[in-house]
This record gives sequence, C-alpha cells and structure tokens, in this order.
Amino acid sequence: MLLANITVGKKILRHFPTLSLLRRHPAPAKSQFAPLVSAAKAVGFDIGIADSKALAGAQRRYCTRSPGAVSCQFLPPLPPRYPNPVLLVPGSLDAAERPGDPYFNKLLRIVCTRCMAPAQYFSSGEQLEDEWRHYGLATPIYTHFTSPIRRYADVVVHRLLAAAIGVEPLPPKLSLKTGLHELAENMNRRHRAAQLAGRASVSLHTQLYFKDHPAVGEKAYVLSVHPDKVVVLVPRFGIEGTIWLGDEAAKGLVDFDGEAHTLSLRSSDGEGVGGGGEVGRVQVFGAVEVHISVTTKGRGADGTGRPVVRVLLTSPPLGEQPTDDDDDDDDQATTEASPEGGGGGGSGGKRKAGGAAPGDQRKGAVSAKPSKKRAGEK
Repeated sequence: MLLANITVGKKILRHFPTLSLLRRHPAPAKSQFAPLVSAAKAVGFDIGIADSKALAGAQRRYCTRSPGAVSCQFLPPLPPRYPNPVLLVPGSLDAAERPGDPYFNKLLRIVCTRCMAPAQYFSSGEQLEDEWRHYGLATPIYTHFTSPIRRYADVVVHRLLAAAIGVEPLPPKLSLKTGLHELAENMNRRHRAAQLAGRASVSLHTQLYFKDHPAVGEKAYVLSVHPDKVVVLVPRFGIEGTIWLGDEAAKGLVDFDGEAHTLSLRSSDGEGVGGGGEVGRVQVFGAVEVHISVTTKGRGADGTGRPVVRVLLTSPPLGEQPTDDDDDDDDQATTEASPEGGGGGGSGGKRKAGGAAPGDQRKGAVSAKPSKKRAGEK
C-alpha cells in the first residue's frame, strides 16, 4: 500500500508539477520531542530523534564478524530466516522494550505521537519541495491513492493519474491552482471533522457502557506526571484519565520530581513506607489501579445533570479524591468523556504532536477521553 501511494505520487508529480494532490507530514522541531526524551530517560532509555528513521527504527544493522573486528552496515528490514544477526537500531522506538512489560513500548509511541503535528493534504504548487516530505512515513513524496471507496482524496488522485497516463482528460477544476488549493483545504477540514465526530461517538458509548458496568481495580498506566495531576491510560478500554490532585498538593504533602517524572505523597504525621513518611508514589510509564464509573455533573433548571465518566486513582494512594456527585463547585471531582483534539500536534489531531484537548481542568477534577492513534498517521 505504501509503495503504491508513493509510486503514484511520483507519477502524477512528473506530469503535473504544480497541480498534484499530495500529503505532507511536517517534521517536528527537536524541542517538541522533549517530553518523550525526558520521560524515556527517567526510566533508563535514550531515544534518538535525529530523524524519523532513527526514531522509529526503520533501519536495521547487519553485522558480520571477522577475527578481531565487527563490521556493521544499515540495511532495510530483512527476512526472518536471514542467516546473519539483524539488530535493532539503538535508541529507536523499536528497540525500547522493557522485559515483563508488554505495554511499555505502546506508551512510548503514544507520547511520541503527541510530539507531532497532523498530516495534511496540499497542492504541490503551493508548498516548497523541501516541505513535501512525510515525516511519519520517512518518504519525500506521499499521496493517498489506494482507498477511493472511502476517501475523496484518493478519487482526486485517481483522476490525476488517469490524465497522466492519457486515459481521461484532466477535470477543469483540477487544472487550476486555486481550485486544487480549495479542494485540499476542504478535505483537511472534513477529515478533522470526521475525527472529532468519531471521538465524540466513542465518548458517548463509553458513558453508556460504564453507566451499567463500573470498573473496579482496573489496571492503568501513567502517561505523564505533573505537579498537580497524573495522566493515565486504561488499555483495556482505550480511555485516558487526567487525575487532578486535591488538598494534599495545596498542603505541600505532594513531592514532584520533574527529572525522575515521579509524584509522591507524604504523610502529614511523618509515618509511611520505611518510616520516611511516604505513603504513595507514581512514576511515568508505571502501572496503577483505577476505578471507573459514571456520575452526574451539574444541575440544570429541571434538576437533572450531565453524565460524565469518573476515573479515580485507587492504588497507589495519592490522597483523598472527592466523591460527592451532588455539588458542582470547584472542588468537585468529575470526569468528562470528551474527544481529544486540542493542543499541539500529533498524528491524529495534535496534538502528538502535543497533548489532547483538556477536559474539566479544575482542582480535584478528572477528565477521561479516548486514546490517540499511534505515531506516523498516514
């Protein structure tokens, strides 16, 4: 599929240098990868961000041994039965595996995605050639050709290809730069709208499910820690929760280590684990347990409220989290099942590559949302 899209992109570009519909994925600035590099380093991994191939591990090392020397060269992925050792590129996402933790690599890729901007359709005549590259797929030219039954962009590319090989004339609207530009912009808007609609649908059905099936002691993983909140991902259901800390943070009982990406709760009486006063600690990519349920937020004129998904951290403890569902004041702990889409870039609506759209970001509040797609969205 990728080879077909790349080949067709090159073909239409040769015939229509300024009128080809392509898809670009801008390369993130190195500073945008700071959250990924820092979080990975905190758990003992150095991630290389020199380029997309080094990051993803698209290259492999083929090493041969001779007396007193080892010679290595980079090659494409090789068949499983290749007679010589094929090693993962050090520092790549492919090589970042933690024994006994099958979900660790997925968490890294989610964080990586949030460091990127979304891919976009564009007309070749409106961007410099240096800006055509698709970073996520590590290719200088890319388009959408293989799925005309579900994407209008592919239909447009089929028409361009038909004109390029002399099967049909080029449609009048595609022969104008302004027409193709407007078409590309509209497809970007529609694609974004479709993503938001899909996420809203997931959010609605998440509420409906947890209304009748609350989850107790559900395993979750920490995506990020902050001085006043912890962001967790629940793999079984594919939802994310932002757990805002309560009074303990205000009282100075929560210690945040930005370099180690940890949050720890100290006991007010000095008693705790090992006599050091620590009663709970979480670290990025670590496993925790949460409780997921549906509650009601706010009260309207008719006495009814809005159903929201609530995620509470149950283990390890990080202080009391309010559970009163009747009030809607600023100390109310609530969870909003809201679609992601705001924030920085990422392969889905980035955010990667940045973060997801915030929910109710008030003291003691929790927001739950569907998890983002993997990096390198096509």
